[in-house]
Amino acid sequence: ALLDADEILLGPGSPTYGARQLRDSLAARMIQARHALGAVLFLSSSSTLAFSRFTMPVYEVYKVGQDLHWQDGVNFLAPYGLNTVVIPHWDNTDGGADLDTSRCYMGQDRFGQLLDLLPNAEDLTVIGIDEHTSLILDFQAEVCHVMGNSTVTILRAGDSQTFSSGSRFS
Repeated sequence: ALLDADEILLGPGSPTYGARQLRDSLAARMIQARHALGAVLFLSSSSTLAFSRFTMPVYEVYKVGQDLHWQDGVNFLAPYGLNTVVIPHWDNTDGGADLDTSRCYMGQDRFGQLLDLLPNAEDLTVIGIDEHTSLILDFQAEVCHVMGNSTVTILRAGDSQTFSSGSRFS
């Protein structure tokens, strides 16, 4: 079905499992080829992490209690010259006032520690996407569009930029 797909959707689950199953697989090569030929690729939740250069092991750290670490992702955007780590649920508040669950359940403090563990962090762009928000990458126009309820945060070389819904940037 992937060979004829005009739209491909990958969604929630375990980012590390998804990355492990897709990395260097025939399915990933088919998705890359279909996308290059014009298919629209929709990624949500853990799939955004899995398709990143490095994936954050959310379940392993948040639920199982493993030490902070990163694992290799699919690195889907490398052929486009982009070296990214995408973090969904950037503004999550499921923990209420007592537990910071932002940064995809890591919280700001632990996420800061995770950033320090990223290999070649100076060459990476971290993209934080708030809940109920999307980032559309239009490769033909070489522009990104923020849509939905909130914001997208770009972290690069120690700088942070936030873009509201309706914003466009290169």
